[in-house]
Amino acid sequence: MLKMSTLLLYCFFLCLYNVQAQTIQILRFRNDLTYCPGSSVSVHVKLNGIFALNNKFILELSEANGSFAAPRFISEINDFFIPSINGLIPSGTPAGNGYKLRVRATTTN
Repeated sequence: MLKMSTLLLYCFFLCLYNVQAQTIQILRFRNDLTYCPGSSVSVHVKLNGIFALNNKFILELSEANGSFAAPRFISEINDFFIPSINGLIPSGTPAGNGYKLRVRATTTN
């Protein structure tokens, strides 16, 4: 039988494990290149925390002014871990130099 102190300690660490924040950090992206509709992009990321098994990582392009109010979908990977994500700049994307990329997760643990 488990001692009460062992059980409490186990519950404490379990709570800490599940509360850990999940973050996605972009490590590398070639922003020194010129991109146009149909150009391929590759974003290398560092994941912190634990992502759910049914997670999707989504690569998105901002509006020309850098706002993500209405982001454009670039690509998606169904997984709980990725080192990088690749995609194509959507056709019909207007020219501009204020664009940003982001990688987001759909679920966290």
